[in-house]
Amino acid sequence: MSKFTRYQYLMVLILLCSRTGFAHPGHGAEGLLQGLLHPLSGFDHLFAALGVGLWAGRFSGAARRSLPAFFVLGSLCGGLGGLLGYLFPYFEVGIQFSLLFLGLALLFSPAIPMVFSTVLMLVFGFMHGSAHGSELGGDLAVLQFFIGFVVCTALLHGVGIVLARVLEKKPGVLLNSISS
Repeated sequence: MSKFTRYQYLMVLILLCSRTGFAHPGHGAEGLLQGLLHPLSGFDHLFAALGVGLWAGRFSGAARRSLPAFFVLGSLCGGLGGLLGYLFPYFEVGIQFSLLFLGLALLFSPAIPMVFSTVLMLVFGFMHGSAHGSELGGDLAVLQFFIGFVVCTALLHGVGIVLARVLEKKPGVLLNSISS
């Protein structure tokens, strides 16, 4: 049996859950609390946000902060586009692809240039935001929902970055936690 390193066990979990991208229908924007809780309510949101943080954690300096920022910016743009009625075709497939890409990229750790990573995060965020914007109405509760959604997503990115740093310094810590 081969030994997995660093992120590989966590990324296998992300890959296994990549089919859960169809988690969007049936939710409404009921304000700030719903927005804060929503990224925690489906594997697509949770693993995308953690995956972006883990991916960003592989970089240093400003790059570490810019990847999550571009994902959030893409989410806001996609959400606004969805609210205005501009629907990105096949955004659910795009969400699944984002999870698949993040899982594979973290599993195999390819050297992907920062510029390409930034564009991917912007596009992936746009697809995730588009899913929400297209399903919500246009009132104050929507604004509150998006504020909560962005705050929780950014916090999950931060958790991913911290997790990446821990795994980088102590690669066995995840395996030891799983096995105990």
